[in-house]
Amino acid sequence: MSIMLLSWSSVGCARWKVVKSAAPNPFIGHKQFKVEPVDFSEVVAAKNGAPKFEKDKLAFSKVYATSLREEADGYQWSTEDNADTVTIRSKAMSLDGGISLGITSTNATAHMIVQLVKGGEVLDEISVKAKASQEDKVKVFGISTGGYTAAARIKDVAKKLGDYVAGYLESRTDP
Repeated sequence: MSIMLLSWSSVGCARWKVVKSAAPNPFIGHKQFKVEPVDFSEVVAAKNGAPKFEKDKLAFSKVYATSLREEADGYQWSTEDNADTVTIRSKAMSLDGGISLGITSTNATAHMIVQLVKGGEVLDEISVKAKASQEDKVKVFGISTGGYTAAARIKDVAKKLGDYVAGYLESRTDP
């Protein structure tokens, strides 16, 4: 199977950079996938182990997987590996909830490497990034206000990443 290397792509609201793409496309018409929990082993070690960050990682992983499943409508989602299942393996390369500054806050950002794996072989790999901004959320009379917590921003970033990865799946599975 040959591999294609591509650059940043945008289809609709999806944003990803293709690192590796199997050719010919083995995913056309494929509908059975499994989502693994997000691997946070590359995220800054200083945050790992902190109880709040552990909760944020669990919430991030749950929201990401839920968003991916909901946005990629019409697929079959498995919890088991079998011969026809493609595993979606996601590794967080960075995750920052931003800083709350009273009436404003900085952006939450995340970067993940996502692999589509079948039979132990990585067939596709993408890099995907997202951010959540105070501008996206809490406004009173059109003015951004406080109240958009780091935990909420992390969940919003996870949802965006799930949406983007779903868009990539659809771009690879639709004939």
